[in-house]
Amino acid sequence: ENEDAKYINTSETDLYHKGDLIFNYHRAKSEARKEKRAYLVEGAMDVLALEKVGMHNAIATLGTACTKEQLKLLSMLAVEIVVCYDGDRAGKNATYKFGKMAKNRCSFTIVDNRLGLDPDEIIDAYGKEELSHILNKTISWIDFLFEYLLTKYNLENYSQKKEYATEMAEEIAALKDDFE
Repeated sequence: ENEDAKYINTSETDLYHKGDLIFNYHRAKSEARKEKRAYLVEGAMDVLALEKVGMHNAIATLGTACTKEQLKLLSMLAVEIVVCYDGDRAGKNATYKFGKMAKNRCSFTIVDNRLGLDPDEIIDAYGKEELSHILNKTISWIDFLFEYLLTKYNLENYSQKKEYATEMAEEIAALKDDFE
């Protein structure tokens, strides 16, 4: 009924639990270990977009919510996870939720996607070279938070400014990397 949808997700069944699986994990894990990184995207079409630019280490959570079970699978890869969720609001929110869950469980960086598009849309609008370029522009969790939290808090309001500063201070204090 909704003609705007790119695809329709399969319903969960007794055999298929989306939150327990990572799309393309079985194909990408050896390449991820060889490259020492795996690209984490939202959907199957995004995995295919990364394949188009020669990235054979892309995996997907099949949605914006990463579960504890999926995070366990990511940790088992023992590689850096490069989070490349869509550049839209939902993707940024998902990146924030992922970071909060993953910060003590695995090593990750975040693709600095300022185009507001998903990987497949980037190829359609700007070409494969632009997607390759964007995939190499990564930021740390703290860099992401500095900008993301500006959309969560109103810094013209004293109490919200204080909440922003408190959340940033807690995240910085929790870092294990002195340099960062």
